[in-house]
Amino acid sequence: MIQEQAIKIKRGFVDRSWGQVHYRTAGNGPALVLTHKTYFSSRSFIRVMPLLALDFRVIALDTPGQGESENEIRSTS
Repeated sequence: MIQEQAIKIKRGFVDRSWGQVHYRTAGNGPALVLTHKTYFSSRSFIRVMPLLALDFRVIALDTPGQGESENEIRSTS
């Protein structure tokens, strides 16, 4: 078995005053934060995260309004 295939990617949410931010994380070590392009999500990093997780604690988040994160813009009505 290739070592990077054994690394599990965990998912979670962080509560903010305006909603939740979705993230994926894998590995241990110094933090490495990955941010995606507009109209994408943390899912775009799924193939590279296990490779980076060999040396880092990789954190990939969905920016507000993208992926599974809630949009920070709320209606005031």
